[in-house]
Amino acid sequence: MSEVPKRLAPASETLRRLFSLSGNICYFPGCTHLMIDSSGNFIGQICHIEAAMPGGERFNKNMSNEERRNFDNLMLLCYEHHVATNDVVKYDVQSLKTIKDKHESIFSADLVIDKLLLSLKDYTKGNTFKKVLNLKNLFSTIWGSNHNTAPDELEDLVSSFNSSIEKYIKLTPYSQKVFATGLARSNHPYSIYRIDNESLYVDFCEVCSAFGKAKNDYDIWNSVQEIEAKNLMIRTEVYISSDLHEQSRHVYRNCLDSNEYDINIWLWLKNYCEKKDIFIQDYLLELNFEDLDD
Repeated sequence: MSEVPKRLAPASETLRRLFSLSGNICYFPGCTHLMIDSSGNFIGQICHIEAAMPGGERFNKNMSNEERRNFDNLMLLCYEHHVATNDVVKYDVQSLKTIKDKHESIFSADLVIDKLLLSLKDYTKGNTFKKVLNLKNLFSTIWGSNHNTAPDELEDLVSSFNSSIEKYIKLTPYSQKVFATGLARSNHPYSIYRIDNESLYVDFCEVCSAFGKAKNDYDIWNSVQEIEAKNLMIRTEVYISSDLHEQSRHVYRNCLDSNEYDINIWLWLKNYCEKKDIFIQDYLLELNFEDLDD
């Protein structure tokens, strides 16, 4: 006799694991809505990939009640994206599982950092990427097919890109996440006449807020120091307002000091992702940049 469907509350161990791997933000790509607010109130929603009860989205009659409340079938979403994912055509079981896996892979690194450091394991070993060759698709996407780049400038850009990515992947996993989160929230005083080398900046107080942490959070500011030490970022004074008021900000920079051109690969990579409607944090996580070449 088949089991009668019954909604079971997730086990406490399952909830702890979900919250640990959520990073306290909604699982939906690009969303930064908190799951627990600054007062400690749970404001997110525990959502089933395959519904708990008949009539629900993606209900699977072959699952047991225990399987339906299992960790693998649950994710945390804000109200807005819980409603959005009710579209079962756009968000089938596999697409939601992919969203879940990608989100949790970002934050799962936090749980093992201490063990990795204690064991002196080289966590960067084997973490490689295929170097770009010409970046022509990046150029054409940003500037159009008629844009021409001088050969020596292109050589500098390719070298700068590869060098910067090599430094990025040598960051600890948590610092990679801090770096990418800041990049997603960075600002650029754009002018149609030029893109300055030192103009992509971020306020890390905003990054702390995105992580649901205080402005002086120890872990995040430790990561900032690591990022600075890798020469991926510097503190500088940047004009950010129409009245030319200067404020100290962290500026994303290249790791190739010898280039003669006004190049900022992080700014260009961000512009590329925006034009392609790609979430830049996921893009950096994948470490697959082959689409940037022609």
